[in-house]
This record gives sequence, structure tokens and C-alpha cells, in this order.
Amino acid sequence: MSPKSHNVPMDNKLLISAVVPIFNTPEKNLKECIDSIIHQTYENFELILVDDGSEAYLASLCDDYAASDSRIKVIHQKNSGVSAARNTGIKNATGDILTFVDSDDSLKSEAWALSIDALEKYNADCVAFGWTDYCELDTYIQKITDEITVIDSHKFQVEVGSDNYKCGGGYPWNKLWRMESLTKGGASIPEFDLNLNMYEDKLWVLQAANNIDTVVLLPELLYNYTFVASSITQTEEQRIPRLLVAYDAYKIILDYLENVNDEAYVMAYNFCFEFTNNDIRFLSENKAKHKDQIKKSKRALKRLCKRIRPRTLYVPIWSRDFFIWFVYHYF
Repeated sequence: MSPKSHNVPMDNKLLISAVVPIFNTPEKNLKECIDSIIHQTYENFELILVDDGSEAYLASLCDDYAASDSRIKVIHQKNSGVSAARNTGIKNATGDILTFVDSDDSLKSEAWALSIDALEKYNADCVAFGWTDYCELDTYIQKITDEITVIDSHKFQVEVGSDNYKCGGGYPWNKLWRMESLTKGGASIPEFDLNLNMYEDKLWVLQAANNIDTVVLLPELLYNYTFVASSITQTEEQRIPRLLVAYDAYKIILDYLENVNDEAYVMAYNFCFEFTNNDIRFLSENKAKHKDQIKKSKRALKRLCKRIRPRTLYVPIWSRDFFIWFVYHYF
């Protein structure tokens, strides 16, 4: 079967490189993902499917899509993890715009058209948009702004470092980036950290933001995030081991921000301090069961305390009552 070619309209002049890492994604979800990209109203794109060692039938499915559409190319590699797959996609991207899509999610048909329009209209380096979380029992709206808003990269780093949702959060799949901005001044596009399996996407977003000037935020919900049971960690047994991973990841984020954006560092420090403290309170509800994890979490909080310097912690958090409670429990 010969690949289907596409004529590119003049207003679709920017080529989007979309990277989709794939590892044993449920077939239904994978098809929905790829179909949502194929049917984008913005047609000038290359879709890079990185098969990260999936089952043979899924690898074959990817090849079938590539055979039917000239805009799709498939890279098969030994299973190396999502970060390695994304890095492979980056290295093979040839477009003007870089974006990512998770293989069990999908895009609204107008997602890229609206994004490119905003990038060009506001001469921005990055665009971010809201999304919808489709959970097993409920649906959640994640709107990032009420109206189109343009912010500088400094504020973008501050907001992303301090929260998981502000300005689109530290997610790679709801953002489009200008390649020429990411490589400005001879810089290389950041690679995803292969040693992290949590917050590696936030670290990448913060690093990418360091070489751009402006980000435009869109009020539309243009991405469908699907919680797939086989790809998430929701049970207590799965969640608790990830706590230490989060502490280690945020240490790397703090080390990075401390050297490039002091305000973002302070905000990220407080975010990390708060979720580490909340973890300890959560674990303490069953001290006997979580004794070892509580000790490890307390050690992580003590390491954070060693980073305290003037104006690092917010005054409302560092109140007298909290100080007494903190010292009593941790020292």
C-alpha cells in the first residue's frame, strides 16, 4: 500500500514534529491517539511514533499507520523507558515546532490549529493549553487560564516549579515549542533525564523554558488525558514507594532552578517542602505500617531544611505553632 500524501495549505507553513512514545499501550487507546493526530485540522506535521519495545502486534499497527500516511514515521527500539523514547523522538524531529502526545491520550481536532495561530499572532516561543482528565469514576477540567494570556519565561518557570497545574504544569503533552527558540544561541534541546521516572517531564519543561522568552496560555481544553489502569499508580501500595522518587527528582529540580531563576527556586522549594511534610502526615496515620517510609520521608525533609536561607520559606508556613510542631516531630 503506497503512503497517502498531503498537500500543505499556505497557512500551514510551520511543520509540527509530534513525538509519541509507545510501550504496550492498549490498542484501543493507541488507535484513538493516532487517529486524533491524523484528523487534526492543521495538517502540516510529522508524527514520530517511537515503539519502545512493544508487543509485536502493536509494532505492526504502527507500521500499518506509517504505510497509509506519508506524514507518519516509526522508530522501533529496545525497551528503554518513556524518557529514552522521547529523546529518540527529539533527535529525529525535523520540524519547526516540537510537541509530545502520550500514546493513551488524544487531542481535540483543533488543538494544533489554535496553537499555531496563537504562536504566530503573539510571536511566542511556546503555547500551552488546558486539558480534561478522564478518570475511572469522574472527569476533571484542568483549565489553565480564563483568557489568552502571554507571560515571560521567568514567570512561567516560577509557576511551573511551584505547582503541578499552573500555566499548564510540567507536562510535555499540552505544549508546543518553537525549535528555533529551543536552540537559540547554539543551545541543544534538553534531553529527558533517564535516571528519573517521576517529575522528569517537569524538569524538561523547566529546562526548555530557560532558553525561550514568552509563553502564550490558551483557555481552551484541547487535550484528553486518559487514566489507564496499567499505566498509573493510584493504590497506596504503588504510591508510597514513589514518594522517595519524588523527593530525589525535586532535589534535581531545585539544584537546577537555584542556578537559573531564584524566584522559581524559592517557589519550588516551598512546594517541595509542603508535599514532603504532607506525605509524613499521611504516612503517620498508620505509623506501624509505614515506619520505615516515615523515617525516609523525615530524612528528606531534614535535607530540605539544610537548604533554608533567608526568605526561602514563606512566613505563613513558618508560623510559631508550626515551628514548635515541626521541631517536636522531626528533631
